[in-house]
Amino acid sequence: MRLMWWRILSINPYIQDPPRPDTREVLHKAMEYGIEVKMITGDHVAIAVETAKALGIGHNIVNAAGLPGLDANGKPPADLIKVGRCRLTPG
Repeated sequence: MRLMWWRILSINPYIQDPPRPDTREVLHKAMEYGIEVKMITGDHVAIAVETAKALGIGHNIVNAAGLPGLDANGKPPADLIKVGRCRLTPG
């Protein structure tokens, strides 16, 4: 049996998963038609901010801790979808 030894040459903390090249154009076309574009992501706040900046969809990014609770009827507040969300995990 032959043992193999690996040597780490570098650690790259930036793993890029950029939006598709046409995403910005499509989102802005949707906004021209009056569609309110929202972004929900499981990414870290810093990544969400940079993605929103790259797409030109705003800078109001909050994490899941900023989510409001449900009202007495078990419904989310009407303004819940007026901000970007990041670091969300399925519940």
